[in-house]
Amino acid sequence: MERSNSISNVELVKEQIHLQNFCHLDAAQSQMILHWRNHPNVRRWLFNQQPISTEEHQQFLKRLQQDDRRKYWLLCVDGKELGVLNLHQLPTGRMEWGFHLNPHEMGRGIDLMYYALQYFFEVRKIKRIYGFVDYRNTTALLLHDFFALESLGYQWKVFGGMERCFALRAKSANNWDASLSLKDWKKSLLTSKVFMSRQRQLIGRYQSSIAELHSNRP
Repeated sequence: MERSNSISNVELVKEQIHLQNFCHLDAAQSQMILHWRNHPNVRRWLFNQQPISTEEHQQFLKRLQQDDRRKYWLLCVDGKELGVLNLHQLPTGRMEWGFHLNPHEMGRGIDLMYYALQYFFEVRKIKRIYGFVDYRNTTALLLHDFFALESLGYQWKVFGGMERCFALRAKSANNWDASLSLKDWKKSLLTSKVFMSRQRQLIGRYQSSIAELHSNRP
């Protein structure tokens, strides 16, 4: 895999859609992303749910300069900052990804998910990606279901002394239809109300089971 943190400042996905490498953020962009990351509606779903300081944020950005396996990008669409994508190549070669919206753009998760998958499969040519989602994050899980990400079960992880449960989801490039546009996906969403309602109920049952299991853990 190429040394992605030494590539150009901006990567074009399609016209008017680009990714700004975190290694090349200016001071204003860095502070904006720190504000997003510390926003309650964002950090409550992250692995590390604690607010971080400006100094901690700057140290994180410096570490990225030396890390070939971790990449973070600011996703911009039509000149507006939509959110953040990240990609981590594990020593095994497995590619794990994550994302979060600009907290002032909530409701545009389908846009961010579409551009992320398009970038990974059509631009980066990644064969398979994996991602963890907090089991309580119904909106993110529904997005994964809508885009047909495969469910690989649930895993318990410890962060900051707290044990939390995450759903593991995956998607392969051969299950990505490059002919579909974002407009096509949004049209499909309008006709998928019954499917999404069933998925919401299924997610709710899993959430209840996991919460009960967690309450009974020693």
